[in-house]
Amino acid sequence: MALKELCLLIAALGTTTACSSEVIRNPGVGGGEGGSTSSAGGSTSSVGGSDGGTTSTGGEGGSGGADPCAGECLAGEVCAASGECYPARTLTGAAVDAYGYFGVSTAVWSTAKVAERLFTEGRCHVYGPEEVDGELYVHTPLDAGTLTVSVDGGSPLTLPPYDPQSGGSSLDVSSEGVTAPGTNTFELVWSGGADFPAGSVTFGFPAPITLGPVPPLTPGEPWILNWDLPAFVNLDLDYGTVSCFAEPDGTTLIIPPGVTTWIADNLAGLAYPANLAIYGDLVSTTLEPDGSAAGQGRALQLQDFLIYLSP
Repeated sequence: MALKELCLLIAALGTTTACSSEVIRNPGVGGGEGGSTSSAGGSTSSVGGSDGGTTSTGGEGGSGGADPCAGECLAGEVCAASGECYPARTLTGAAVDAYGYFGVSTAVWSTAKVAERLFTEGRCHVYGPEEVDGELYVHTPLDAGTLTVSVDGGSPLTLPPYDPQSGGSSLDVSSEGVTAPGTNTFELVWSGGADFPAGSVTFGFPAPITLGPVPPLTPGEPWILNWDLPAFVNLDLDYGTVSCFAEPDGTTLIIPPGVTTWIADNLAGLAYPANLAIYGDLVSTTLEPDGSAAGQGRALQLQDFLIYLSP
């Protein structure tokens, strides 16, 4: 699993909705829909955005010339049309238990074409093939020096050089005991380079959850999945065409009736591939006094299953 595929998870970097090797649809890794953010030292920038990514243009000052951030952003931060402040460039570490992989990507805030959100019902979003202008992070090779990761306090492992074809650098850490369900902690360290000063961030997996029975999907009726522990959970169907969220620290995820009808009418087959991501806390540290750069990390557990259409 190269980082080209891992970006599906890093773009969560708040959700797991689809992204290419160059563009992250959703801003940042996180704080978005229900994601908690903790400081790894220094001040903490908001690196998250909405549950499904913004589709409005803006940048500094937002659309129409007004400042939706009311002057709250630091000099090096970008003011999004949503009224949130984001670092202009990010270095992000992500650990994925189901694949035993650790990946690092660097990105800059930009405007680019993103998949259009067709409609939203409840906490579910449905995306179409059309594209609109959006605010987002774009994978860009940036210099942070040498990257190392330590698993559970072990010896540092050096990540390979940044691969422009895959959008970052990734390493198989399954030999370090990273398997599903993930219970590890990670320390990502970078020595510093032209684009990021030296820094580090430490983060870990959330507590594993146990899912209840996966029900069939009945068009026009809500689909409900339960689990045992409060968690930040995102469910994707059809590789991000449908993306749904539980309430923050919830134990239930609901696909509303209008979305179940859309799924049955528009997605082929009698069984739909589902990807459930359980997110650990996003840990973020500001690397420049003006807020222009941030280092961050998040670990996520994955569970894959099929949702069958009811007969």
